[in-house]
Amino acid sequence: MEQTDEFLQAVADAVAAEVAGLKAKNNELLGDKKTIAGKVSDLQSQLDGYAAADAERERKTAAKKGDWEKLEAGLREKQAAELEVREGRITALTASLRKEMLEKRAVEAIAAAGGSAKVLKPHVLSALSIYEDEGQFSAVVVDEHGNPRLASDAKTATDFMTVADYVENLKGDPEFAGVFSGTGAGGGGATSSKAQGGKASPKQISSTDPIALGRYAAEISRGEVEVV
Repeated sequence: MEQTDEFLQAVADAVAAEVAGLKAKNNELLGDKKTIAGKVSDLQSQLDGYAAADAERERKTAAKKGDWEKLEAGLREKQAAELEVREGRITALTASLRKEMLEKRAVEAIAAAGGSAKVLKPHVLSALSIYEDEGQFSAVVVDEHGNPRLASDAKTATDFMTVADYVENLKGDPEFAGVFSGTGAGGGGATSSKAQGGKASPKQISSTDPIALGRYAAEISRGEVEVV
């Protein structure tokens, strides 16, 4: 099948629309996250106030009875339990914020490169981690051992590869090139059928699947993949 400008533009528009939709959804989720975090903070402040009032009432009651040791032991146990719960919440919130940061960086880099976040985000996230330097956190690309990878033009030991660099590398990889707007390369995912006489007919993909259309643009132009 001959590849036309209209066909390539349709593929690019479909991928661009998907990227724009994912960016909008990501912004919406971030807004919801901030709203929920604010409500949780308000509720926690109220709970802290109630706890302080309860502790004061218990202190006054114990003072009247002269039971100071029992009061102090009870308060220490209660404080230890509250600290454990709070540390658990902090750990969970930190993990959530780290994940949010990595997903945001991944989606931004993929969108800037004109790629499909739906296809590329899981692969990009698997190569990322959070790097902390003097209280500052950043998303970095790591190797198989979890160590930050250096940029190709690194001049110091902390010139790490950026998420955008990693996505650009994927764009030049034939295995992933087809999921970027304006490029096409071979790969798995298309179905195949057999023609009469045992000769394999071209692979087939749906005309309503913009990701597949982009991925197999080159094969479509060579007649190796059929749009149905």
